[in-house]
Amino acid sequence: MYRILYVDDEPGLLEIAKLFLERSGEFDVTTMTSVGEAVKSPDVLLFDVIVSDYQMPGMDGIAFLKTIREKTKDLPFILFTGKGREEIVVEAINNGADFYIQKGGEPKVQFVELAHKIRQAIRRRKAENALAENRDYLNQIFSSVKAGILVIDADTHRILDVNPTAAELMHDSRENIIGKECHRYVCPAERGKCPATDLGHPVDNSERVLITSDKKQVPIIKYVTSVMLSGKPALLETFIDNSERKQSEEALHLAYGALQKERRELQAAYEQIAAAEEELRGQYDELAKSNEHVRESEEKFRTLFEGANAAIFIMDRGKFLECNQRTLEIFGCSRDRLIGHSPREFSPEFQPDKRPSAEKAGEMIDAAISGKPQVFEWVHLRCNGTPFFAEVSLNRFSFQGHYYLHAIVRDITERKEAEEKVKESDRMIRAVFDSTFQFTGLLSPEGILLDANRTALEFVGLSYHEVVGRPFWETPWWQGDEKRVQQLRQAVRDAAGGKFVRYEAGFESVSGAWIVTDFSLKPILSAEGSIIRLIAEARDVSGLRKAEGAYREANGKLSILASVTSHDINNQLTALDGFLELAKAEGENPKTTGEYLQKAQKAVERIRYQVGFLREYESLGSHTATWQDVLACARSSARELDFSGISLEVSRVSGLEIYADSLFPKVFFNLFDNALRYRGTKMTRITLSAEKSENALLIVCEDDGDGVAADEKEKIFERGFGKNTGLGLFLVRDILSLNGITIRETGMPGKGARFEILVPPGGWRKQRAGS
Repeated sequence: MYRILYVDDEPGLLEIAKLFLERSGEFDVTTMTSVGEAVKSPDVLLFDVIVSDYQMPGMDGIAFLKTIREKTKDLPFILFTGKGREEIVVEAINNGADFYIQKGGEPKVQFVELAHKIRQAIRRRKAENALAENRDYLNQIFSSVKAGILVIDADTHRILDVNPTAAELMHDSRENIIGKECHRYVCPAERGKCPATDLGHPVDNSERVLITSDKKQVPIIKYVTSVMLSGKPALLETFIDNSERKQSEEALHLAYGALQKERRELQAAYEQIAAAEEELRGQYDELAKSNEHVRESEEKFRTLFEGANAAIFIMDRGKFLECNQRTLEIFGCSRDRLIGHSPREFSPEFQPDKRPSAEKAGEMIDAAISGKPQVFEWVHLRCNGTPFFAEVSLNRFSFQGHYYLHAIVRDITERKEAEEKVKESDRMIRAVFDSTFQFTGLLSPEGILLDANRTALEFVGLSYHEVVGRPFWETPWWQGDEKRVQQLRQAVRDAAGGKFVRYEAGFESVSGAWIVTDFSLKPILSAEGSIIRLIAEARDVSGLRKAEGAYREANGKLSILASVTSHDINNQLTALDGFLELAKAEGENPKTTGEYLQKAQKAVERIRYQVGFLREYESLGSHTATWQDVLACARSSARELDFSGISLEVSRVSGLEIYADSLFPKVFFNLFDNALRYRGTKMTRITLSAEKSENALLIVCEDDGDGVAADEKEKIFERGFGKNTGLGLFLVRDILSLNGITIRETGMPGKGARFEILVPPGGWRKQRAGS
């Protein structure tokens, strides 16, 4: 349960707020009637949230906020007040208020909103604390991993950070390493040839040599990949000590050389004994023993040589000199077909990287002969022409002043076929992943974006590497609205806890278009039942929402049309009854009776016009918006009213068009009618004009009558306000709101009324010449 402090000088409001908030069971509310009492309380900083009124005796809510912020920066503070002035809102936010809520309206809705803001403030505070804990956790991992890690600036190749293991392997301190070029320690000969930045390789996984600070060379296996850190390209380089493996390979090479040397020495001794057979006949027993020793040595060598599971052969720069039985089996050849022939005869014309086999093999052999051991993958041909994949190791050794190569070849065809099947499966999965019309992404349980499909990337105009590896809520899909970001972070936490999360979310495309989506997060479980990934999906439902909006708008238009028609017909019926009664009263006076009957006929024509308009609207259904000429709408409205003694002046509206529906002319009719009804004794003219306001259009309708009292400028737009039906200006505001247009009264009391109609950008245009 969360502890809430509510400070207000109105005890009744304190009591009802406490009842509303504690009813949910989430909050324990403490109330105080003054800021002074709250500031003196020793428990004021122990509350989870503080809610305060603005205007109170003594110290007001802003001063209370400043006092709290001097003591702590993260205690949530909500200003709950009846004052709605903009400067108070700005001052509250500038001094660290989390939310600003204005009192007024229906109590239940008001306190539901207050409870929502309290929960949101608490969640935000928890999220900030959790983020700090996550940073400490990641730093511990970085410092404790038993492999060297370097973080490198991709542009300058300078080291940005180094973990303790890397510093230990480099025989230097972290302070001395940071800021230096990575080539000072790793691959100094490859400055300008970095696979990741200079050659454009996505990753670099290779054997290299580490130069320590004391100039020692340590063989390593390193892995480099490109990442984005704070919006800048960087390299993440990890490496491990490869000394033991290299020592094992050298020991094997030395052992093989020793065996070869012993074999040659024994062979020489055997030949000397054979040449001196007659001379050494008397030493036959000793010679027999020597022969047995040679045979045993040869048998040992042959057992090692022939018993290996890999193909082993000896070669010079151009041909095979010796091989074991496994070589013949792998290549499917007889010994005569292999020995004395070039390795190029057992290779296709081109390798998988499209390079000629002869050219590439020559480079590998030359490098190995020069003393650089070579380990690489190769496509060989069996004697029947069948290709197979092999892993080849070439090492140089010396014999009688000449260099030869000791080669080990392992058939890895099955492994490569299995890898290719996995790659093909991945390609198929990727194709399905990218071809779907909905946005799809893959997250870690912590919310890091691991993958995104092509549909989602093209929507924001970014590449895979610009978004992958970042927290999902920091990607462009979610930027621009902190509330949406916080909602997403909570959704990630819920999904990581095993929940299926679904809600509507809006996104802005690279072109500026806005869509509404059905967004969801679904956890993926491992075989053991633990959550290993989160799937994020978003399906465009903008069309559905627009259809719903159009349906609501159509209903609204029908309601307004019914009110407008009823309102106008009622006015005309009243006028008609009055003129008929006057005509009856005049009796035999034909002149006066005729005038009254003409006016009655005009009222009948207006009623007929309203009925005809209603019939037309009903026959068309719900009208779509069209471009309407402002001057034509004003003139048609003026023709329906009696402007006797009043002039209508129109300026700067010629050629202007407004994107609105058929109800738009009713706006001018009701504005003119309202001015004429309340003309008083001094009004002589009504003026209609227009001017550009930034990218919007301001249409002004004003008169020189008595004007509108200051305390009635908003009330005149309320239903039922006024001396007549009270529908005219209320309907004007509702008609305009259907098209995103606003209206307000800004005239000076005693100097005339002034109505300003603001048309947003895109809702108006200047008519082309000749159209």
